[in-house]
Amino acid sequence: MGSPIPIGAVRHVVAFEPLSAAQGVVDLWCCRSEHVIESALVEACASVIDDGESERRRSFHFERDRILYSISRLLLRTALSSYVGTPRGNWRFQADEHGKPGTASPQVSPRLHFNLAHTHGMAVCVVSVAHAHVGVDVERLDRELCIESVARDMFSPRDQAALFALSPRDRRRRFIELWTLRESYAKARGLGLAFPFNSVSFSVDEPIGATFEAEADDVADRWRFAAVAASPSHLAAVAVKTDGAELSLRVRIVSTDDLMRPAR
Repeated sequence: MGSPIPIGAVRHVVAFEPLSAAQGVVDLWCCRSEHVIESALVEACASVIDDGESERRRSFHFERDRILYSISRLLLRTALSSYVGTPRGNWRFQADEHGKPGTASPQVSPRLHFNLAHTHGMAVCVVSVAHAHVGVDVERLDRELCIESVARDMFSPRDQAALFALSPRDRRRRFIELWTLRESYAKARGLGLAFPFNSVSFSVDEPIGATFEAEADDVADRWRFAAVAASPSHLAAVAVKTDGAELSLRVRIVSTDDLMRPAR
C-alpha cells in the first residue's frame, strides 16, 4: 500500500476553495474532536442541526459519543456550505433504500455527493461533484482489535496471507489499512454490511489497487482508493468510483473552533 498521505503534507484550510467538477477530484475533510467542551458544542449545534439530528444526539448515553456525533454533523454541514454558500442550518438529509445518506434540500447544481465517518477523536467527510459513489472510513491506530478472528471472517485469503506474514508490530497498522479500505468501498457502493467483505483484496503498493472476486459483482478498474494519515493516531481510507480517472485527493484540515463559530 505504501505510506499513507502524511498529515504534515496537508495545509489548514482558511479560505475554502471551490470543489472541482473535474473527474477524479475529491475533497476529504478532517477534524479532530478531542478536548471539546460539550456546552459550547450544544450551543453551536442548536442553530444548525435539525430535529432528527437533535434526537439522535440525545440518544447517546456517553458525553464522548454525543460530542463526536455533533462534531461530525457540524463538519458535514460546514463542508457542504463552503462550496455553495448555503447557510449550514438549511441542509436536510435523507437516506436511500440501503441507508446511504444524501442531501434532500436545498437543491443545488451541481449536486454534492458525500460520505461521513467518525471514530474516537476524529470526524471525516468526503465530498465530490463528479462522482456519486464515494465512501470514507476512519479508525484509531490504537483501537483494541481482535485482528486474527476478524481477518479470518472478513478478509480475502490473499489479504489474510499478506497480513499474517507481517510481524505483530506491523500487523496492526496493515489490518486497519485493509479494514478501512473495505469499509470505505462498501459505503461507496451503498451496501453496508450486506457487502461480502471477503470478496475484495487490496494491493500494498502505490497506487492502491483492488482485486474483486465474482461475488463482489464489480470491476476494479472503475475504482480508485487512498489511505490518509488523518492525524498521528488516525488512519482514514477513501474509495471513489471514478470510472478510470486518476484520483486527486485534496485533504482539508479544520479545527473545532472553525466548526463552532456562529452559523452562517
